[in-house]
Amino acid sequence: MENISIRLASENDFDFIYHSINELEESHFPRPEQGLIFSKNLQDANIIYLVASEGPIAMGFLSCYFQHLLHHGGFVGEIQEMYIDPKYRNLNIGKSMLAKLESLSMEKGVFQLEVSSNIRRTDAHRFYEQCGYLKTSLKLIKPLFETAD
Repeated sequence: MENISIRLASENDFDFIYHSINELEESHFPRPEQGLIFSKNLQDANIIYLVASEGPIAMGFLSCYFQHLLHHGGFVGEIQEMYIDPKYRNLNIGKSMLAKLESLSMEKGVFQLEVSSNIRRTDAHRFYEQCGYLKTSLKLIKPLFETAD
């Protein structure tokens, strides 16, 4: 695992990313709708999709959405999804993906990155804290309707 690259995603990465999202969310999202969202978001300058790969083998995926927030007084990035294939965990791929995201974010003038993570993902919480992310907030949600199977 010496030649792992972290790169911006392309249309060719959809199959891996679709699989990653379904695994991450322990669900099965409708493929056509996910494909439309993915293609649209690839064109949005305020969304970054990163893929970790070694040659043709995709190993990890990360998404970050950027916005100007009044309550922060500036440009903020929020990591929405991050998934490393279980076969490739504990190889520092996640840390490398965060480092790439942080570099790209600084180039965009982002002053802060945030991440929300399901309360049951304690390993993920520990990972982010080890990478310098601080627990400062509590996220509350209210589902308005079911979005996945």
